[in-house]
Amino acid sequence: MLSCILYSCPWCKKTKKYFNDHNIPFKFIDYDLANIDEQKRILNEMRKNGANGFL
Repeated sequence: MLSCILYSCPWCKKTKKYFNDHNIPFKFIDYDLANIDEQKRILNEMRKNGANGFL
């Protein structure tokens, strides 16, 4: 699973910890730490898949 998270988001940190604690394999991208080109790519992919952004 690939997840785009916000480094500053407490819920994202809890989700990441849960996955690690339960040995659930995942990859993540810290959206707010990514460069502007990577952020644009992420948003385009999210929109393509029906998401409007981060809550």
